[in-house]
Amino acid sequence: MQQALTYLGTLDDVVQRYPWNIEMGQPQFNQMLVRKALLGEKVIINDGYLLNHPFARHALLNPSSSPLKALIEANFVQIMSRSG
Repeated sequence: MQQALTYLGTLDDVVQRYPWNIEMGQPQFNQMLVRKALLGEKVIINDGYLLNHPFARHALLNPSSSPLKALIEANFVQIMSRSG
């Protein structure tokens, strides 16, 4: 049985344009990743959002600032791309 993946829509550019009444910064992004990992919820992220969203891009360029790279390497966070 294949484990379900949760789409991390928080990074979606359409979501970013909506005026949510929540604070979203680097600490909240990291906490969200840690929470997903602790709960065993694997995550899927669109490849374009990794490069275009400031928190995700910062996490990739500064791996010690976020669990993102480690979770990608552990296959806990999977990257979705148009090419498959």
